[in-house]
Amino acid sequence: MNLEWKYVELLDESQLSKIEDHFGLSLPDDYKKSLLECNRGKPTLERFDTEFKKECVLDYMIDLSDTVSLAQTISADYGVENLIPVGRDPFGNLITFKIADGQVDSVVFWDHEINKIYRISGSFTEFIEKLY
Repeated sequence: MNLEWKYVELLDESQLSKIEDHFGLSLPDDYKKSLLECNRGKPTLERFDTEFKKECVLDYMIDLSDTVSLAQTISADYGVENLIPVGRDPFGNLITFKIADGQVDSVVFWDHEINKIYRISGSFTEFIEKLY
């Protein structure tokens, strides 16, 4: 795998604490460690598949300061709870963590046009490894 990240910005770790406090959980360690390399970055390998949808795109990792407000918008406008946004595609859809039983359960793709969630992987590392 020759994955590289463009346009990466320095990580403001206080944003991680705000997200964890808001959701009342710890973000996965593999995600937090990866942010040192990919924070707000754009991957050179950007495509991935879900269980039911092929050739989805990770355009870039979102700004951590937008995470809580995006989650609140998804909840208020679409009635979808328990998602923590981590990335965007070029079409307004989000790559998110799904919360189950008070912890991050998986990485999912949320299609905003049809308000449907597709499972991508069980961990952030596994998601990154699926990029092609």
